[in-house]
Amino acid sequence: MGNPRVTRARGEEPKQQIQPGSRCLLVVEGNDECVLAKRVGLPQGTTVLDLGGMDDGTKLEQYATVVGLDPSFFALTSVGVVVDAEGDAAFALKHAQAFLARLGYPVPTGPGEIAKEASRTGGIFILPDGKSPGALETLQRQAVGAERAACVDALFACTGRPPAWNHAQRDKAWIRAYAATVDARARGDQLYGPAPKLDTRHAAFTAFREWLGRL
Repeated sequence: MGNPRVTRARGEEPKQQIQPGSRCLLVVEGNDECVLAKRVGLPQGTTVLDLGGMDDGTKLEQYATVVGLDPSFFALTSVGVVVDAEGDAAFALKHAQAFLARLGYPVPTGPGEIAKEASRTGGIFILPDGKSPGALETLQRQAVGAERAACVDALFACTGRPPAWNHAQRDKAWIRAYAATVDARARGDQLYGPAPKLDTRHAAFTAFREWLGRL
C-alpha cells in the first residue's frame, strides 16, 4: 500500500502539503479518519491531508485554494474527501462537492461515489453511510461485539444523556466510554486491533474500504 504521508492543514498560507510523487490526495476531517484510512488500506502513492475539523463547512472549501497552490497538486490524478455527516449528510455532501469543484476535479453526484473525467478521479465519502446523521464513531459502534455493546448501552441508560445531544455527539461519547473499558490508551490507532478492540475487517467498514480501493 506504500507509505502514506499525513499532514495537518494550518493557517491560510500556501505551503507544501502534498508529498512529491503522490498520485492521490485524501482530504479527511480529522485524525481519527486518518487512522481508519491507513488501517483499512490506502491506494499506493497517497498523501492524507487532515483538516483538523470541518467547522461549518466553509473551512473545507477555503482549503481548496491552499491545496490548488501546492507545488505537487498538478501531479495528482485522484482526490477524495472524507467528512462526517454530523447532523446533516446533505450539508456535508454539498461542501465536499464544492471542494472538488474548486479544484477542477470531477464531482460525484452522491456520497460513496467516484466520478471520472479524462485522467482525473474525484470521490466523496460521508460518514457513516452517506445519508444518516452521525460520524465515524457511528461506524465504530457497529464493529463492537454485542455483549460489550450491551454493557455500554446499560451505562448510558443508567446515567442518561444531555437532551441536546445529536447523533454524532451521542456516538462519540459512546465510543469514548467503550474505549475506556478496553484500554486507557485506546484512542486513535490504539483503538484498532484484536478483540475487544475494533477489527477493521468488520463489515461496518466494508463500504469505506471498497470506496478507497476505487479512488
